[in-house]
Amino acid sequence: IFLSAFSVVVLFWAQLHYTTTIVPLPLLDCLFVCANAACYLLVAAVAACTFALRAYSRFRKYANCIVAFLNATVAIAFIYYGYMVVSELSDTARKKLPGQRLTPRVVSLTVVVPLALLARSACFFAWGFSLGRPTWALDFALDLSAEWLPSVLALAILSPSQRYSMRSPGGP
Repeated sequence: IFLSAFSVVVLFWAQLHYTTTIVPLPLLDCLFVCANAACYLLVAAVAACTFALRAYSRFRKYANCIVAFLNATVAIAFIYYGYMVVSELSDTARKKLPGQRLTPRVVSLTVVVPLALLARSACFFAWGFSLGRPTWALDFALDLSAEWLPSVLALAILSPSQRYSMRSPGGP
């Protein structure tokens, strides 16, 4: 689910990139939905095949490899479209929104989220190829670093900063 959420951010940045370069891609949304559905169907097909072949004990290894590949794919797309958005909109953001520091915020998101996804991908590939065994603590740390931390960072970075005054209702 979190991987699909990060792919939505990639879709947003891809739409932003193609809009700023004036390249119409009317089927980008459809492609995005179909690709996400295909990933879920792939995992379901692997689960059904391992069950039908009575090799269900190998499903975790196969699923780890699939999820690792998908994490790496989303991370690479995140880096590419994040870089494209930063390079295309940095001048516009600096001129039209000078106090918002939009470019450094997007750059930090473009660096942190893919690094977390790539670290998770490396661990899942290692588990899928039996190079290591998942422990509860490492799995929990990966969940926090690759799902919770980027989500909180994305919300903090992309949300507009709101400043509340501390004045009393009857004061000046």
